[in-house]
Amino acid sequence: MTVRPLTDRDPQWFCSLLDTQSDVYFRYALLPIRRFEYLSPSVSSLTGRSPEDFYADAALCVGLIAREDRRILRQLIRARRGLTTTVRILRHNVLVPIELKTVAVVRNKEVVAIEGTARLAAAAGTRTESGTEPMQQRLTALMCEVHDLLHKVLPPASAASPTPRVIALGELQLDLDRLTVTEAGRPIPLTGRETLVLRYLLQHRNRIVTRKQLLTDVWNYSYAGDDRTVDVHISRLRRKLPSIRPHLVAIKHVGYRLDETPAA
Repeated sequence: MTVRPLTDRDPQWFCSLLDTQSDVYFRYALLPIRRFEYLSPSVSSLTGRSPEDFYADAALCVGLIAREDRRILRQLIRARRGLTTTVRILRHNVLVPIELKTVAVVRNKEVVAIEGTARLAAAAGTRTESGTEPMQQRLTALMCEVHDLLHKVLPPASAASPTPRVIALGELQLDLDRLTVTEAGRPIPLTGRETLVLRYLLQHRNRIVTRKQLLTDVWNYSYAGDDRTVDVHISRLRRKLPSIRPHLVAIKHVGYRLDETPAA
């Protein structure tokens, strides 16, 4: 399994070390757009979903978390200090408690990413040896310290970037790693939210996508206001991306469908 590096500053030995751990290690970028930059392979046993699933769909992590616990996720994103908390996720149709330990990555006084670990929460009443911390917890703490040091002392890597992953529809291409869009080879400037809406439609092509789905999965929260905000973003995509117009079908009172084959 190919797993992207944690950042362009981290040596391969460090990523390989993270890849072997039972705890899940992750880096979730908040800027310029929200997405996983690294997720260790152990996430498969924790959630039943592969790292590639999370790379392809930035909203997947929110969708797996119990709805009443999503406010905790918003608190983690806003926090500027290390936090430890527990949320419940849906794994094989059963809610299980997950312990999250996170630290904020702050640059120029702005939180640009969240790094941390995730593991199954210990059962209530579970005890460890008196006065000692379990080996796995000590290893987790060591990993975080090492990574923090690497960020401070290593220069940016100069190695060539890996081959980008691309979703295409006719003349339209969306680079999933850089979240950039081209049409007939010409770069198209989209806002972050427009790019996420486009990605969601491309990943769910030939299927009806409701406005509620878009608001929940792209905006990452239960939107209680006017869902015309979706229509506004779809209208902008139609205007900025002429090649998508024959493929994009409006379903009255429901939502939209992006067809592989353009309408006759």
